[in-house]
Amino acid sequence: MRALSCARWACGLLAGTLLVASAPAHDSMRTSIRHDLKLTAGPKNIDVEADLTLFAEPALKERFRMDANGDGALSRAETDAYLDRLQSELGDRLEIRAGGRSLPSVLLYRPELDLLSNTARDPHPITLRLVFFARTPADLAPGLRITVHDGLWPSAPGIHTWEAGGIEGVEISPDRTKPPSRGTDDDVRVVSAATCVRLDPAAAALLSRRDRSAAPSPSARIWVLGIWLVLSMALLLGLLGRRLLQAARR
Repeated sequence: MRALSCARWACGLLAGTLLVASAPAHDSMRTSIRHDLKLTAGPKNIDVEADLTLFAEPALKERFRMDANGDGALSRAETDAYLDRLQSELGDRLEIRAGGRSLPSVLLYRPELDLLSNTARDPHPITLRLVFFARTPADLAPGLRITVHDGLWPSAPGIHTWEAGGIEGVEISPDRTKPPSRGTDDDVRVVSAATCVRLDPAAAALLSRRDRSAAPSPSARIWVLGIWLVLSMALLLGLLGRRLLQAARR
């Protein structure tokens, strides 16, 4: 009987210890946002998909933002208006760099929202999906480092995962030597890195052709300059002729 009592006491102590130990982790999850980033690079474009899971507290804040009329229920019109606002707010919150240079990037589509079967203004998780896009730099080559600077909801604790890969003859390897970390130049952004390790001949040729087509040749520049000069002279002669005609009429 005494052995049974001791066993029950030990089990109770173990359960209490586990409960206390798990409480901080549970509280941390309630205040966190999970950032799952995936970079895909090809000879034409670089895409970054950001799948975000907002847990209880940050989700509740966003549900309050959605609930425009304050009735505690989220309608389709309210979530659509919320996503339109997000599209304008988040366009510059994620930056793509190649070789240390910032690439012009845009939020490709309106964010996708999933309320996870709960349309109430409750602390219930939500998910958001965002896709960012940038043109692949013409100097993409093995050894070039690509980084993604994530500034989405910087004030909330984050859980970050990172994937990177290539398509159409471009091979990209994610930097797995260390997890994503706070940037040294901007402490509100989390930096994830990857490196180009291979570029097949077809992809290199496509980049080269695109670079030549993007930059006008010297002869094309001369033609443009010549046309501009001819049009300018014609405009000046027209104005001069109009002044002379007005003077003759007087």
